[in-house]
Amino acid sequence: MHFGNLIQALIYGSIAMAAVVALYFLKLRRRSEVVSSTLLWQRCLEDLKVNSPFQKLRASLLLFLQVLMLLLAAWALAKPMMWLQQREGKDFIFIIDNSASMNATDLTGDSRLDDARGRLLTAINNMSGGDEARIITCGGGARVLGAFTAAKEALRRDLASVEATDCRTNLHEALSIGLALAQARIAQAGGDISLRKTEVHIFADGGFDEVSDLSRGKADLIYHPIGTKFAHNVGIISIDAQRIPGTKQSAVFASVRNFSAAPADAMLSLYNGSELLDAEAITFKPGEELSRVFTNLRIEEGVLTLKLELEDDLEADNTAHIALRSSRDAKLLLVTAGNMFLQRALDQRDTERDIVSPADYKPTSSYDVIIFDRWMPDSLPDGNYMVFKQPPPPPYGPQGEARLVKRPALVVDIEAAHPIARHANLWELLPAQTMQFPPPSQAQVIVQADEGPLVWAVEAPEGRMVYVSFDIFLTYNNWPLRVSFPLFIANSIEWLAQGSGRRAKPLMRTGDIITLATEEAAKKVAFTRPGGGRENVDVTRRRASFGATDKIGIYTVEPVGGEVGKHVVAVNLLDARESDITTRKDLTLSGVPVQIGIRPGKVNREVWWWFALGAFAFLLIEWWTYHRRVFA
Repeated sequence: MHFGNLIQALIYGSIAMAAVVALYFLKLRRRSEVVSSTLLWQRCLEDLKVNSPFQKLRASLLLFLQVLMLLLAAWALAKPMMWLQQREGKDFIFIIDNSASMNATDLTGDSRLDDARGRLLTAINNMSGGDEARIITCGGGARVLGAFTAAKEALRRDLASVEATDCRTNLHEALSIGLALAQARIAQAGGDISLRKTEVHIFADGGFDEVSDLSRGKADLIYHPIGTKFAHNVGIISIDAQRIPGTKQSAVFASVRNFSAAPADAMLSLYNGSELLDAEAITFKPGEELSRVFTNLRIEEGVLTLKLELEDDLEADNTAHIALRSSRDAKLLLVTAGNMFLQRALDQRDTERDIVSPADYKPTSSYDVIIFDRWMPDSLPDGNYMVFKQPPPPPYGPQGEARLVKRPALVVDIEAAHPIARHANLWELLPAQTMQFPPPSQAQVIVQADEGPLVWAVEAPEGRMVYVSFDIFLTYNNWPLRVSFPLFIANSIEWLAQGSGRRAKPLMRTGDIITLATEEAAKKVAFTRPGGGRENVDVTRRRASFGATDKIGIYTVEPVGGEVGKHVVAVNLLDARESDITTRKDLTLSGVPVQIGIRPGKVNREVWWWFALGAFAFLLIEWWTYHRRVFA
């Protein structure tokens, strides 16, 4: 036990007790009265003896109670504190998971985040004198709250500011920051952990990938698992939509998985606003993933909502939105010396398009998609491009020299899940010659042939590109006359138009950054969250970005100025790792098991109020004793 105001308490207590004792030595001024006998006034004579300043102080119950009351009051004034769990001074870094899975309600009466907050609050209250701490959240991007401090009230305020999100867990980023802070604190102590230890505590449910490329150094790492092993959840893990070329109909594709160890029944329903478009009852086996396609939807644009109707422990993945945009919104530019097949394929789309020759082309950012047919300029501004045969300039083009392979190329693999390959039978591609060079490192090969990639796609902050490595006129099977050709062109234009162009991508995941390449006339972009919060973002170098996408729902993007008007972005969870809410009870870092934390049973508390309460109790006893003597 130690005291916060010991010196002051000793001074004030000594003065108060001296004053009380002095009162028992003072004579009382008494009025003289003549009486017939003193036999009836023995108690008054005794009081006269007590109040004589030269007489020895006699024992008094009231004096004892008053002195004891003052001792307890002085003890309370000293602010005694009991270390119910003794520690040496330490630095604590608390990482708390506030991702979507922490909203699970498998714990009785509380969400996992509520339980994590409670455990972290106990850890804060349990800090000893000299301890300092800092809090980091790991829902979406890592966020560091405040600075290192020993003030428990400041840490409690930081903890109270931690809000639930619908984002994915980003433990790697939070742990990287936490371990860096830990190493810095250890370095400040001269690297000697015997002088001051540093502990990194992780309060999470394990809904994250294994961390294998970080080193804990000299810091102690403690993992506090939150949740149960028997959580029940069924969630939507993917959703996409595609307009059917040549029609005004759309199709919606979805995948749903049962993450529970027990069978589950659910109703999967698709809505357009409040209108029910289609519904299907589904029975899941334990751990089963099922895919469903909703077709013949006579909707060309709007927001569709897919709902998984059942009772489980996580709501964030029971709803998914998708925004359909009219093909009339996209502006196309075809740069060609003449290609009737491309022109006819583009004519099937109800879009605004222009055609120019290579000699008349000028760099522009006024189109959503630009198609280069067997010709390329020396450089490309930010935008979305489809390129046939001619190698593009850096950063998309070859680092070395491209080579023309004058042999038939046989398809050996197709990335059928990519949107530009959907419904198109690309196995029938048989080009007579191909232009081969290594694609960019971030490119995804859509069609792979024995001679090299035939089609690849790349997505970057600057835009998107689809590259076709051959001349469509030089194919052995007349590919431009087959059904797969207009489907491939339509899919490619659709995917490119949804890139980082004049309109934000219509489908994103929570935690992603909405990026908009604005027109020159746009000076600001207004972003509106699902709950109604609106934020105006300044345009810098014709770009505006918004990162507060921590809730699922529909976000509105509205450039202020220019031709592009208000449009919407659907933000969903769509993360199988986050939907798997089975709590991981152990954790490893770079292959080394992490210590598992236990709930602390004792905490350090100020106990001065016990003594203040005792002083008040003795005051009541003294009052009762005095009145009993006087009025008895």
